Amino acid sequence: MIDKMNNKTFDQFDWAYLAFYAVFGFKYLIQGVIALIRRPYIVINNDKISLKPDASTPGKTIWWRDIQSITQVGKNYKIRSSDNSSYTIHLSYYNYEVADEIKVALETIASEKAIQINEQQS
Repeated sequence: MIDKMNNKTFDQFDWAYLAFYAVFGFKYLIQGVIALIRRPYIVINNDKISLKPDASTPGKTIWWRDIQSITQVGKNYKIRSSDNSSYTIHLSYYNYEVADEIKVALETIASEKAIQINEQQS
C-alpha cells in the first residue's frame, strides 16, 4: 500500500484540481489589484477639489480657479464651474468626521478665494 503512494503520478484529477484553484486564485488576485487601484480618496487643497467617494464611482477633480459658485443644498454642496457644468458633493457618502472636515475645508478655502457659499433650502 505504501509503495503505491510513493509511486503515484500527477493524474487528470490533480490537473483539474490545480486548474480550478489557479483560475479562482487569479480571479481574486485581479480583484485585489483593482480594489487597490480604485480605492476612494478625498483631496481638498488650495488648487483643487478631488473626490472619489467609493470604488464604483468615478473620481472628479474640480480646480478652484474654474469654480463660479458653490451652493449648499441641505447637506450637499453643488459646485458650478465656469463652463456651466456642475458637480454635487454628497456628504452622506462619508462618515460624520470626514463630512465635517470636507465642509470646513470647503468653507475655509472658498472664503480665502472670495467664493461665496450660497444656502438653498432643499
